[in-house]
Amino acid sequence: MIHRQLPVYSPLTLAAVLSAIPGESPEHLRAAIARHTGASEVFVTDSGTSALTAALMVALQLRPGRPVALPGYGCFDLITAARGASARVVLYDVEPSTLMPDSESLERALSDEPAAVVFVHHYGLPVDLSSWRPAVGRVGALLIEDAAQAAGAMVDEKPVGAQGDLGILSFGRGKGVTGGGGGAVLATASGPATRAIELLLQQSTGYSMTFVAKLLAQWAFGRPSLYGIPTRIPFLGLGETRYREPQPIRRMSAQVAGVLSVTLGLAAKEEAARRVNARALMDRLTPETRVRIPRATLGTEPGWLRLPFVARGLTGGERLGCVRGYPLPLAGLPEAQDVLTGVNATSGAKELSESLWTVPVHSQVTECELSEIAAWMESHSS
Repeated sequence: MIHRQLPVYSPLTLAAVLSAIPGESPEHLRAAIARHTGASEVFVTDSGTSALTAALMVALQLRPGRPVALPGYGCFDLITAARGASARVVLYDVEPSTLMPDSESLERALSDEPAAVVFVHHYGLPVDLSSWRPAVGRVGALLIEDAAQAAGAMVDEKPVGAQGDLGILSFGRGKGVTGGGGGAVLATASGPATRAIELLLQQSTGYSMTFVAKLLAQWAFGRPSLYGIPTRIPFLGLGETRYREPQPIRRMSAQVAGVLSVTLGLAAKEEAARRVNARALMDRLTPETRVRIPRATLGTEPGWLRLPFVARGLTGGERLGCVRGYPLPLAGLPEAQDVLTGVNATSGAKELSESLWTVPVHSQVTECELSEIAAWMESHSS
């Protein structure tokens, strides 16, 4: 009864947990991320939300008084970051069949001349930003690439994160590569934006044995044989989508950097497993299926942090790690109401909030479970 599949899995070994005790210089991590992504500058933060907040604050310093453009469907932390940066927000729609920006809606958002436009790689399905760069540049906005969910995703055989002016990474518990926390801002060129980020990130996160204890629990229960135990503890809120209030942005701690010095080396094998399992699951679906899996854009390789699909009439699936996507479009989030200045026909975002599900394809999913998941997807959808 305590066996339950994880919706998403980030490899974490006991050696990685123990690496948090001595810690590691975040400077070494910055260099490793720069080599992997091709970014010219890397700034490491205490969370992915802090990284996005810092990027939005910089955009507003460069273009005071302008709004920022966000997708109408996505993690509630997008609004947390906007509120933390004291930004006004204009939303653009997301196309349900691809999870890509809706072109007409985004063009309308650009007519507001935003300080920044944030593009999100939902669930590891990459957006090729090359077609949008000219339009974003024409209105003078910073192009911010939110790659928090995109571990393993590629565009033109290059890791995502450094397609825009600034890129965002997250190393939280469910992001494919984990440090128990942490994030990063990637920059493709040095300039006013990078100097401003350096000034913002003056305060560091200190050493904490509480962090080590939480990390140890993440390692112990982050496996299907035991994951059912923490899911039964209500105050942990596992699997729930909650809005979180903004927090002060800080530099990454040496403890998080220590964990990442180990887990970054585990990422490639896990990414390969997700791709294999995603393909195996899709091959199990019949040609008559009514399940709609978003299509990858030509020239991109999804990282499939989770496999998303759109279907109506689904229930259950929790034992197999099948969960609903974000339950509200950002336009319907109560905490967003005082920062929204424009909503550009986000019907696609509303549809996704009502009908998008994700299923696990990580390395802990067995062949038998893949067959069960495929059967559940088809027998329950309408």
